Amino acid sequence: SFRRSLPSNHSSFTDQGNKTTATANQPILAFPKTFMEMMDYCDEMNSKRAEDSDKFCVTWLPDGKSFLVRDPTEFARTIIPKFFKPSKFTSFARRLYRWGFRQFTSLDTDGTAPPLDAVAFS
Repeated sequence: SFRRSLPSNHSSFTDQGNKTTATANQPILAFPKTFMEMMDYCDEMNSKRAEDSDKFCVTWLPDGKSFLVRDPTEFARTIIPKFFKPSKFTSFARRLYRWGFRQFTSLDTDGTAPPLDAVAFS
C-alpha cells in the first residue's frame, strides 16, 4: 500500500521551510513526506467527523492506495496551504502526476456517488 511505500528511514529527513533535505546520498523526498503528513492530518479530521453526516473534503479510499478529494475548492482553500506552496489545486495535482499518481473516477467511501467536482487519485 502507498502508506507503507516511504523508506523506513524517512525520519532522518529534516525540514527546512517547505523543503526537505536528505542525509548522505538519499534522494530528496519533500513532496511524499509532506503529502503523508497532510493525509495523516486529514485522517484525524475524518475521524473527528465520523459521527457527523458532514464528510471532510478529502479521504483515503478503502484500498489504502488511493484518495478522494470530495471538494477541490475547500481542499485548496483550507488544506493545501497548511502543507504546500503554492496552494492551488492544479499545482498540487501536477505534483501528484510527477510522483506517479493518476486521476480516476471513483465512488465515495460509503459506495455512493461523490459530488460532481470530486477528484480521485491513485
